[in-house]
Amino acid sequence: MVTSLWQRGMSLRRRLMLFAMLSALPALVVVAVQFAQESRRTSHRAASNAAVVADQLASDLGKLLLSVESVVHAVGTLGSEANVSAQQCSTALARVLQSYSNVINLSMVGATGGVLCSAVPPPPGVNFSDRPYFQEVMKTGNSVLSGYTLGRVTKKITVQLAVPIKGADGSVKAMAIAAIEGPELIPRLLGPEAQALTIALLDRDGVLLGRVPQPLPASVVLGKSYTATALFAAFPAQRGTQPADTLEMQGLDGVERIYALRQVMLGPQVAFHLAVGSDLSAQAAAVKRQAMLYVLAVLLTAAVVVSVAVATTRPLVLERTVPLLGVARRAQQGDYSGRTPVTVRDDLTPIEEAINGMLASMESDKARVLALSERNRLIAEATNDAIYDWNLSTGEFWCNHLPCQPVLADPDQAMPTRQDWLATVHPDDQARVRASLDAAIERSDDDWHCRYRVLRPEGATAYFVEQARLFRDGTGRVTRLASGARNVTDEVRAELALRDSEARYRLLFQNSLDGVLQTGVDGSIISANPAFCTMLGYTEAQIQSLGRGGLVDTSDPRLPVLLEARQKYGHARGELRMVRSDGTKIEVELTSSVYDDSDGHHVSSMVVRDNSDKKAAEEKILQLNRELEARVRSRTAQLELANRELEAFSYSVSHDLRGPLSTLSGFSKLLEDAVNKEGNPRMKHLTQRIQHAARDMGELIEGLLSLAYVSRAELQRGSVDLSALANTVVHEHREREPQRQVDVRIEAGLASVGDARLLRVVLNNLIGNAWKFTARSSAASIQVGQRTDTDQGRVFFVRDNGAGFDMAYANKLFGTFQRLHAASEYSGSGIGLATVQRIVQRHGGKVWAEASPGQGATFYFTLNDAEFPADEVAMPSANSAT
Repeated sequence: MVTSLWQRGMSLRRRLMLFAMLSALPALVVVAVQFAQESRRTSHRAASNAAVVADQLASDLGKLLLSVESVVHAVGTLGSEANVSAQQCSTALARVLQSYSNVINLSMVGATGGVLCSAVPPPPGVNFSDRPYFQEVMKTGNSVLSGYTLGRVTKKITVQLAVPIKGADGSVKAMAIAAIEGPELIPRLLGPEAQALTIALLDRDGVLLGRVPQPLPASVVLGKSYTATALFAAFPAQRGTQPADTLEMQGLDGVERIYALRQVMLGPQVAFHLAVGSDLSAQAAAVKRQAMLYVLAVLLTAAVVVSVAVATTRPLVLERTVPLLGVARRAQQGDYSGRTPVTVRDDLTPIEEAINGMLASMESDKARVLALSERNRLIAEATNDAIYDWNLSTGEFWCNHLPCQPVLADPDQAMPTRQDWLATVHPDDQARVRASLDAAIERSDDDWHCRYRVLRPEGATAYFVEQARLFRDGTGRVTRLASGARNVTDEVRAELALRDSEARYRLLFQNSLDGVLQTGVDGSIISANPAFCTMLGYTEAQIQSLGRGGLVDTSDPRLPVLLEARQKYGHARGELRMVRSDGTKIEVELTSSVYDDSDGHHVSSMVVRDNSDKKAAEEKILQLNRELEARVRSRTAQLELANRELEAFSYSVSHDLRGPLSTLSGFSKLLEDAVNKEGNPRMKHLTQRIQHAARDMGELIEGLLSLAYVSRAELQRGSVDLSALANTVVHEHREREPQRQVDVRIEAGLASVGDARLLRVVLNNLIGNAWKFTARSSAASIQVGQRTDTDQGRVFFVRDNGAGFDMAYANKLFGTFQRLHAASEYSGSGIGLATVQRIVQRHGGKVWAEASPGQGATFYFTLNDAEFPADEVAMPSANSAT
């Protein structure tokens, strides 16, 4: 229709009016497009706002749960201390509760469900053993976050975080519980950006804990299960995963909104389901009003343009366009020397002058382009990057020769097809590179960027980064490709090595049993690993906010010394006292080194180890040493007292008993002489018995003094020839009883380490007993020797073929005053073998005997050549025999 009117000779004024009216149509189209785009942007902003608020709330809730879990762990540590009363525990919990607005109660519950202590006083007889979370903690021994719970102590809607307290055997002895208020949890975390949003918080089982805005509509009820709703069904079934995008659906109140759904995790379990919705109805109405205003403005503008065009039309506008058309056609053919003559100064004069200036500029630019083209060619030949220009229409291909060798087998060959070019790419990368280039072409992109591998002719792999410019014809088809490919093999390998190194460091950082920190030289905390956070009971964010000054005990004078050493030597090692989140102080051992990061800033790396157990063990050892020293002093004093008493006893025996015995013996001798003169046999027998009793009493006193002496005499350690000592003792017995014929065999080379005086006493008693108890043997024999035993080592023995004894009474053998033969048969005091046992024990050995009545006896003894026993002054046992 427009063409028909134009051919009928429509006037220029009407044409301008028609053009003005038609010009309003694009504006209206633009308004319509803008309305649609603004609607989409509004929807996108609403979805983005909901997603941002959901992410922030989910993060805040996660941090809150971690913080509460840390507090509950600390509460569990407090409650497990045996010296803390229930009242003290409740008071401490009440102070901790004041620091957490979202936690309305902290309590300790025993293994039977009874309340041990609580920040909020519980009703009488309250018990938690029927609570599902209590039963789950007792069954699994793990921390548990409950679902919707109406608190029996607080009478409010809560979720309960229960942490087990385990005994030494690993069983759950009690648990610490934190009650987190549900309805007020979200309002306390919201910022101003969430005022126009609808937010619902559900527990892990889909029960509603809280909702904003408030008050709630009648269809929404706290504590009601919404698992059957489309909103809850939209949460992913797999725990810990999040929906990729926002969803448009009905809320719990039936209103359509755009929702962002998030799951809040506590360790491996889902703690909360969070739904953040944005209502589009009000925003859509505002966009619609704005679009209507735009349409009205366009229509008014079009009316003004039509009026101006009609009033200012000039009939001869086109007369001056003929010269312009001529120079334009010459320029189309590449001749930029033509100019439009300027003969009249009017409205078209600026256009004519502008065209003449443009042609002059184009002529100058043509010369510069030729020079620039030559310069670029020289640069392309000189660079190490591969540069090529590929005309896809004609198949013409140009490459800067030498740099193209890693890319092409023959840099001078033409590559008229894409397949020929892709053949140079590594087979594993060809599909990806083809898809990337196709996507750039389909998107009408002008630039294309890709990194890929190339197989060199020798088989090696090289990495290239290619940046290409795509040139299109009028239909949008790519006709030319100009590209530069840079060999980044060394950079890629360095990047892969760095990435591998960073992964190993991060793995070590995250899984180290010791605390690891990265700090600035000013004391700021850059990062802290989980072990350090657990050690002090803080989150990483809290540690970063506290800095070094908030973690180290300010009264510890060792920090300046360590900092000075690190400043001087670049590294330092020592001990510090740090403060945990609950205020307790721990001793740590640390090493610190300074290095420069990638930006050249000085950074410190620290490895921290909890030294509290070591310090406690050292203190315990010191305390035990002090107690041991006190006991040794007490024992020494007792032994000194016993020695003094023994010395007094020895003095009494030596001086108080010997005098009367000597008198008794003397008078009995005089009495015997008088009786002999009278010739009374009965009286003579009685006086002889008195003399024998006095002599036996003297021998008994000598034996007791000898036993006391060997028990307290200081050992004079040295090499002892036992063979020589035995020969000396036998020689003395032969001199006393020359009439006896005894076969004595003493093994040569018997030697040991000990006190020669005391070991002579041992041999004197053992050989003396053998000499005495072989008196009635027809062919008496005594043997002194040694044998080697796998358990006892070297064992010395004295063997005889005398009277022997019954082994049933062997337990009495080494007791004091114990005799296995009648005094009428064999003389003796019953102290000799007790003395032998004491001397052997003081030498770190032991003594025993084997015998049979009428077959003789063998006495064995060992001597510890290495050391003597510590108890050198202990009295002998109450049993012995000679």
